[in-house]
Amino acid sequence: MYIESRQHTFIDTESVRYVYQPIENFFLLLITNKTSNIVEDLHTMQLMAKLVPDICGPLTEAHIREKQFDLVFGFDELLNAGGHSENINLAQIRTNMEMESHEEKLHLMIQKTKQENAIADMKRQQQRIKEEQREKARMEKAAGMSSNTFKSSEPTYTEAPKLSVATSKTSGMKLGGSKPGNSFLDAMAAEDDLKEIPPMAMAAASMAPCTWRVMTPSRRSAA
Repeated sequence: MYIESRQHTFIDTESVRYVYQPIENFFLLLITNKTSNIVEDLHTMQLMAKLVPDICGPLTEAHIREKQFDLVFGFDELLNAGGHSENINLAQIRTNMEMESHEEKLHLMIQKTKQENAIADMKRQQQRIKEEQREKARMEKAAGMSSNTFKSSEPTYTEAPKLSVATSKTSGMKLGGSKPGNSFLDAMAAEDDLKEIPPMAMAAASMAPCTWRVMTPSRRSAA
């Protein structure tokens, strides 16, 4: 039922009661059960009607949409979990909301700081991994250069060319080749026209105290 002379109107149904109040171009609606105290319901409606413009400012659809979560927080301060109105005024609601807003800002700042620290730590880890990879590549490159230097400094051995020895052809196998000493004596004997003593005489001479080689002059034929 709507009565123009009243600021607050309500409608009772079989199960609930609708309490509403016009605020400029909008209606503020409060739903309670039929056993609730209508005086308390009206007092709650008054506080809500003051709270809405205090939070939203100009009552336009855009401002209400922008401040919709702040309105929910304000209504939560006004009504407890059972739906009953708290013994609180508008200033206390504003203070509680500012405290909650400060706690929320502090929480957001802490979360932002944690995220920044995590990002910075991730960047440090990436930089450390890159430095380790560069150091590993540098060590591998240095090891490869040192191995190449060692191989180049090793002495190279070349096989000396084999000398071909020319062998003189012999007419046959000679047994008991002449010794250098005997060849010299034979040459002297030939020069003096001497004749070598037979081997038996040489054997007998070797048994003497002094081992001399005796050479006898050869007989010359008469002219």
